[in-house]
Amino acid sequence: MIHMVRGLPRDLVTALSFLTRLPLPGLSHRPCTQVHGPGQAMAAFPLAGLVLGALLVGLDRLLSLTAFPLTTRNILLVVALVALTGGLHLDGLMDTCDGLIGGHNAQQRLNIMRDSHVGSYGVLGGVCVVLLKVGALGAVPNSARVVALLLTPMLGRWSLVLAAALFPPARPSGLGAAFRAGVTPPRLAAAAVTCVVAACGLGGVAGPLALVAACLATWLLGRAITAMIPGLTGDTYGAIAEVTEVVTLFLLALLGGNRTLLAITP
Repeated sequence: MIHMVRGLPRDLVTALSFLTRLPLPGLSHRPCTQVHGPGQAMAAFPLAGLVLGALLVGLDRLLSLTAFPLTTRNILLVVALVALTGGLHLDGLMDTCDGLIGGHNAQQRLNIMRDSHVGSYGVLGGVCVVLLKVGALGAVPNSARVVALLLTPMLGRWSLVLAAALFPPARPSGLGAAFRAGVTPPRLAAAAVTCVVAACGLGGVAGPLALVAACLATWLLGRAITAMIPGLTGDTYGAIAEVTEVVTLFLLALLGGNRTLLAITP
């Protein structure tokens, strides 16, 4: 039986509560702190990404009614995504940059990532990713803009599920271990089906290609990280999501100019 919170499936509510800062109906606490944690809701992570994408599309429509130039709209959309997620993945990316670049061995890298302070490598990594997103979104042609705004957050959240399935956690406890325990074959399959249906339905040929690129980026980055530390942590999951979003945007920018590769146009 599907648990519902005012009409929303419980897994989706849990995923949105963990991955976003959206006000959710009927909840006075974040359910990820309860028994039904984020790892158990991983099947709904791509759906949560689609919700974020739909909000970005709506915001983009509103901004198109203003006198803002396209560059300003793109900056506001990237900032909005950071705000909607509470900077969750961006914070993980910055901590990962500090740890992987600043540490000299696996234990030192893990210790640096535990530190809540952000160092120079983290700041540089965060700035670079934000600039890359703004630049890539600016390169996406208008015919592919809706597709890019919908698929990018979805594939970023899919990368969390895939990474948890492919790579072990770095620590026996913590978010990495919770993700690994939560990504059972049925949940992985459900998340994959959501991505395949959305990618094929929204993006024509470009959508499945973006999905393949997201999977490849997740595997390559996961391999690189686990070569430096003995597994993945919550911070490295955030880094993988951010990099996957950048890869998705750049690929759709390259493919979006060909209308035959898209299933819809705005």
